[in-house]
Amino acid sequence: SFEKINYTDTALALGVEGRLPLTHKLSLLASAEVEQQLTGDNPTYTVSMPFVGGFSKTAKITKTRGRVQTGLSYNINPALSVSFMPYYERTAFGYNGWGTSLQLKGTF
Repeated sequence: SFEKINYTDTALALGVEGRLPLTHKLSLLASAEVEQQLTGDNPTYTVSMPFVGGFSKTAKITKTRGRVQTGLSYNINPALSVSFMPYYERTAFGYNGWGTSLQLKGTF
């Protein structure tokens, strides 16, 4: 069985983003964000199994986290655009992560 995990986190985030038009329809996008934990705890999870025993682990939460990303945005028409943004980040659990976001944005 697994015990309930309680985790609270209050953080302050500061970010900046920019857009540089390359053509009438194509723009270069860039952004960076840093997040600092103000208050919070390190969650502990506990597992127990019959005939095997129990296990308990406390996760260490990273106090300072960040994310940077850059990519391209293409305006299909004045009300519709698509963006492709690869990113790199430092997660709350201290892992380095990376990925890509694909966004379709419309104004109605």
